[in-house]
Parts: sequence; structure tokens; C-alpha cells
Amino acid sequence: MQRVVARAVVLGIALLVGVVLAEVAVRLFAPQVTMFPRYVTSSEFEIELTRNARIRHARGGQWSFTYTTNELGRRGAYLPPEQVGDRQVVAVLGDSFSFGVGVDDGEAFAERLSGVLGSGWFVLNGGMGGWGLDSQIKWFYSVAAPFRPQTVVLQFTDNDPLDTDTGVTSVDADGTLSFHPYPTSKPAWQEWISKSGLLQRSHLFSLLRSVQGGGGRPVEAAPPDPEAEAAAERAHREVQERYVALLEAFATRLFDEGVVLHFVSVTHRDDVTGYEYDLDNHPVIADAVRRLDDEGLLGFVALPLDQMRTMTGSPEGHQWGPEHHRTVADRLATALLAASGSSDEVGSGVDAGDSGAEAAAVASGG
Repeated sequence: MQRVVARAVVLGIALLVGVVLAEVAVRLFAPQVTMFPRYVTSSEFEIELTRNARIRHARGGQWSFTYTTNELGRRGAYLPPEQVGDRQVVAVLGDSFSFGVGVDDGEAFAERLSGVLGSGWFVLNGGMGGWGLDSQIKWFYSVAAPFRPQTVVLQFTDNDPLDTDTGVTSVDADGTLSFHPYPTSKPAWQEWISKSGLLQRSHLFSLLRSVQGGGGRPVEAAPPDPEAEAAAERAHREVQERYVALLEAFATRLFDEGVVLHFVSVTHRDDVTGYEYDLDNHPVIADAVRRLDDEGLLGFVALPLDQMRTMTGSPEGHQWGPEHHRTVADRLATALLAASGSSDEVGSGVDAGDSGAEAAAVASGG
């Protein structure tokens, strides 16, 4: 019996040493992306972030960002609804671009927008990575509505149509919106793993998770298949139509409630055009946005593409780096001030030092 125990102890020590050596090797030669605290699930949404947390997102010594969340699990300043007073409230809805993944605290466009607009405004950042329009609409009416926003900024990116599939918001036959709890939850062991700082900070664990999920494997180009291409086109159209149905119902309801809706699209480099909106990849949604803009149900916020195409994206991988976020904030501020009838100029708020010639270019449409 003693020999069995001794062998088990030796084996345990050998395994521990092997894991430690493997962890060191991965950190030195193949550092992985780590983030902690990670996303958590809830009964209302597929994923959220921990509230009042300081999140570190990094790849070894290559890059590192800090995300500080407030009482709502979002970035940016927070005030209870009863303390907002007579400030004009802007609710920003979007995904990781609105949240600001890939830039440090204070650099995301929603946070910059608050500074540019000044003390007479309160910007509520509802951005959450991985969320589609169904989650964003539900969050607006369940969390942001008590702040009585006069303006909504809806940020669009390329994966939004696919992410709008959690079932938490639906459109009824009469065009009204209905809200539902999130239908599934993680097993207890997955929740434990998500909350384990030891595992989530481990480069070896991140590598194993990436391999298990297929990350890093080469993808062979499939030969042309007309039937598969036609099926993919139909599927793409269906997810666009699902997004449009929600967008139309949301825009109509906001209009009826006297809330101004601004629509802004993320941008990206393109092999053909050089630089364009993510919205351009989704013609059904793009047509709907143009139509709703013509009908006065939303305002599409044009961005200075020629200026933004020269900017450097985040080393984390998101297309927008600090310069993009600053430019988007200035452009949005110009649109919001014009819509509100304010005589203030972009750059008159806390971030006045960032304005100058750039703000003049934004105001003139350059």
C-alpha cells in the first residue's frame, strides 16, 4: 500500500512539474491570448461581463489592455438614474467595438464621446462583445430605459446578423417587440472554469482550448460548389432579414417614443474598394438602413473613410485602434449636437485638446 501511495505521489509531482514546464514553454515561445475575469452567463443574456471588475486582456508581453467595468458591467462613467438630472442621455448599443475591446480605458469611442459632448450630456455605454441586435434591444428596454435616453447610437459590425440569434427579443405579428429569458445556461463545471483565475490566466489552458476549438488549424480551400454557394447566399439573406425585422420594429418604437436613433457602422480594409463600411457586406441591411434614413426613423452617421484608412488598428486584432475611436467619437458628437439643436462645437468638452483641425474636418464632412 505504501508503495502505491509513494508511486502516486511521485507521479503527481512529475505531472505537476510537466505542467509547469509546459506553461513556461508556451509563455516563452507561443504566448496565448488570456482574459480574466471572463464573460459570464445570466438568465437574461447569453454572455455578460462581471460588474465592478478590472479585466486584463493580453497576449504575453506582446500587448495588454485593461477594461474597467462599472455597476452595469460596462465601461464608462456611471450615475444612478435619479442622479442624471437634466443632462441629455445617450445610450450606445453595440458589441465589442462599442465596449472598446483592443483599447484601454478612456479610449473607446463611447467614453470619448462623453468627454467631447461635455457635462450637459451623459453617455451610457451598453456595448458588449458578442451581442447582436436582439440582445442590444432587450438591454436598452430593461436597463437603459430608466435613464430616459433622448438619443440612441446603434453600432453595427460584420458579425451582428449572425449574433442576432439568441432569442431574447422577437417581433410579433403586429410589429411590436417581445422580450424573453435566455433559453440555455452553462453546466456548473463550465461556469467554474470561466471563474477560475488560475485556468483563465494560463497560457497552456488557452492553447488547449484553442486547439480543441479548431483554432490555428489550416483551412483548405474547397472547390467551387454552386449548390453550396446558393445555400450560403440564402442563409445570408435570412439572417439579414431577421436583423432588418428587429431594426425596423426598434426604430419605429423609438420614433414613437420621441427618441432619436443614430446608426454607425464599423469600417474595414477591402481588397477591392480599399476601405469600406462593414454594412456594405450586407446589402439587405444596407438597403433597409437607407430606407429608414429616408423615412426619418434613423440617421446614418457617415465616417471619414479616407482619413480612417490610414489609421492603425488594435494589436489585439480589432480594426479600430485609439485613432479610429477618437475620430468616430468626434463624428458622432457632431451628429448628436446637430440633432439636438445645440450651438456647441465638437471639442468643447473635456477632450478639447483632441479636436482642432480634426474636429473641423469632421464638422465639414471631410
